[in-house]
This record gives sequence, C-alpha cells and structure tokens, in this order.
Amino acid sequence: MNDPLKRLCELYHIESSYLDIWGNAHEIAEDTARTLIAAMGAEVAQRSLEDLIAEREAETWRMVLSPVHVVRGATQTQVPLRLPAKRATEKFAFTLTLESGEVRQLKSEAKKSLAATR
Repeated sequence: MNDPLKRLCELYHIESSYLDIWGNAHEIAEDTARTLIAAMGAEVAQRSLEDLIAEREAETWRMVLSPVHVVRGATQTQVPLRLPAKRATEKFAFTLTLESGEVRQLKSEAKKSLAATR
C-alpha cells in the first residue's frame, strides 16, 4: 500500500495492517482500504489521495471533539479538544454519555498551554 493511502487510513482510524491467527503481519489490500474509507463517508471516486488527505485533515480540525473516545476500564483519561486559539481559555460545559447509558454533566476549562496549532 502506498504512503498516501496509509496516511488516509490513519486519518479515518482504519488499520492498514493486521496480524493473522499465527501472528503473521498482513497489509490490507488497496481496494479494501478505499472501500473502507468510502464507507466512512469519503467520496473517493475520481479524487486524488492528496485531495482526500487535505480534506480529512481540515475536517478533523473543524471537529471540536472526536465522535467517540474509548477508555478501557476505570481509568482516568483526558479528552482532546480542538479549539480556535481565541477560545482556548474559555470555560465550557459538556455532556458525557457512558456506554452503560449513564449521563454526566461536566464543566471544565481549556488550558491555553495545551492549545495546538495546525
């Protein structure tokens, strides 16, 4: 699989390789990668990988939160936020819905020192 297609898989959180039952590593086929990326909502037909990568990177920066954040067990975690620099020090409130259905209302404050730039 070529590097741009691997990068696009990364941006869609699609593993580009896997281990079989014997522990042997295999790369997924390029057509499989393209099919999975299309299933994630990308319009891949007649588009260059570079255009798709640029579009997905821009989409990612426009999302304040990722749609899902997986935490294993009862561990503490941090959830990354993507905020414009001018909003990096604002207070904010959010609703957290756990897999069990429990809903938690939380308030917090972004830390300017953690603000990222692209």
